Amino acid sequence: MRDAVFLAQPMLDKNYDELFTDRKNKTRELERMGYIVVNPGLVEDVNICPKALVKTLNLLVGANCAYFLKGWKFDKLCAIANAICAEYGIKAYYEDPSKE
Repeated sequence: MRDAVFLAQPMLDKNYDELFTDRKNKTRELERMGYIVVNPGLVEDVNICPKALVKTLNLLVGANCAYFLKGWKFDKLCAIANAICAEYGIKAYYEDPSKE
């Protein structure tokens, strides 16, 4: 069985096209590695709000692990997802662990 991965992408300081391209490329890379990406689409509202938070947490709890893209520490939803991973033992991977 393949592991399901939650893709945590910071959405600040990038336009939609950049976000979409980054997510599409990372999704393909993770799928080539054998993962099933549980959230391959973009969240429409990049502002932290209860609806986005609930969506994020629902996807995260359905995953075996999470993969955090560069800059995750500066995005509220990514930081919350990272704290959830730490608190509940969900394995977290980082795009650039040397800088996180």
